[in-house]
Amino acid sequence: RSIIFVEGDDSSLDASLYRRLYSNFTVIPVGGCDQVIHSVTSFHRHPQLHHVGCAGIVDLDHRNNAEISRLEKIGIYTTPVCEVENLLLIPSVFREVAAALHFSGTDIDDRMSAMQTFILTDAASQIDAFCMRYVKRIIDSELKKVDVKSKNVGSFAAEFSSKISTIDPISIYNGINARMQSLIAAKKFDEILKIYDRKGLLSEAAKILGVAGRRELEEFIGRAISGNTHPPLLAEMSKVIPKIAA
Repeated sequence: RSIIFVEGDDSSLDASLYRRLYSNFTVIPVGGCDQVIHSVTSFHRHPQLHHVGCAGIVDLDHRNNAEISRLEKIGIYTTPVCEVENLLLIPSVFREVAAALHFSGTDIDDRMSAMQTFILTDAASQIDAFCMRYVKRIIDSELKKVDVKSKNVGSFAAEFSSKISTIDPISIYNGINARMQSLIAAKKFDEILKIYDRKGLLSEAAKILGVAGRRELEEFIGRAISGNTHPPLLAEMSKVIPKIAA
């Protein structure tokens, strides 16, 4: 079977979800996004050593359209949200999780509304911490792109200083702060899920859905998908994950 390299480890949500959602593939967690990219490119570099295909999945992680397109060309696909946990908070998916837990009608609406209200409120109260995480990620990404070709230390220092002079932390901070405030004010929930990387949202989802905790919710969703006990949940999850040909 073809291989999909994913983020995380054997105990992570990434591996648990993707093994169920991509049942025709062998899903192998390899750590962070850099390890996924390295694994896929190394695999493609040595086709004489194997007779199977491979791909990779990484979180959106604030990547722009150009970066997404570049990765896809080498067989690495991005999720439509910032973190894998946020896949379960996409409204169409969250509603089916609630339905699988035997909620219906207005009960589902109420829980969806509670989840959205919590995320909007949390994002507003945590906006400074979020913006700082974003700034650090962008700067880290930009520094990895710096390619200095000078051969002596003096020229190297000058070239390096010139290339990093365009990286403006304050401008990056102000830009993402304004964007997040605008999304919160407009209640653009789907767009917030693309960039909001707050850990703990699934724990709140479990509370809203009346489940003991995050782990219990993850396990319930895993059983529902693998056993196909609630087909609409599998159908909605399949719509939001990357499409990869076996």
